[in-house]
Amino acid sequence: MKNENVHKGHRSRMREKCLNYGAEQFQDHELLEMILNYCIPMKNTNPLAHKFLNEYGSLSKVFSASPEDIMNRLNCTANTALIFPLIAELMRRCNKERFNISKKLDNKDAAGEYAISLLSHKDVEEFYLLALDNTKRLLGSVLISKGTINETNINPRQVVEEALKFRASSIIFVHNHPSGSLVPSSADIALTTHLTMVFNMMGIDVVDHIIVADEKYISMSNIGLIKNRI
Repeated sequence: MKNENVHKGHRSRMREKCLNYGAEQFQDHELLEMILNYCIPMKNTNPLAHKFLNEYGSLSKVFSASPEDIMNRLNCTANTALIFPLIAELMRRCNKERFNISKKLDNKDAAGEYAISLLSHKDVEEFYLLALDNTKRLLGSVLISKGTINETNINPRQVVEEALKFRASSIIFVHNHPSGSLVPSSADIALTTHLTMVFNMMGIDVVDHIIVADEKYISMSNIGLIKNRI
């Protein structure tokens, strides 16, 4: 009975805190707890929120996990496990909309931030082409390939076709490393070298190839692997 009294009214107090002070006042486990309340309406979700963070180590890892992995590791129902990838996808689309409104990617920070918005919550490798006009304004982003946790297969012809559809003056390649490593692999370097050569012959500038891992990125241009110019 004592434990029940401790938690009595807890959800109401959490809602009031959010309404009065904003969600930014919550700690990580409290944010998870609030989300879980909508999936599990008749149970104290505070222990489960802590268990999520203990199991995955960070919010970004929680929101990049697949529903299957969440169900297996946390013994959750599908209803609970699905809320996290859904929220992650909403976040990704909101960020994409924010950037797609005449956004200029004319410096490495802008390009890196956009790359993170596309890929930071992905648990498999994905490769994007970013098409730019002659002022480095974003014309569009295209998912070229989706692979496994440590590789994706790229068809160079498809990359070229997508760039031509946008009549791009320059392009940026973006892909992620779900393993967490920011080090370009030998395959990354070989692909970038080959595509750069192809696009240079077409008069299209390959500005950069950005690799994302978690909430960080590395610019292959910045470390000298592309002799180019943003």
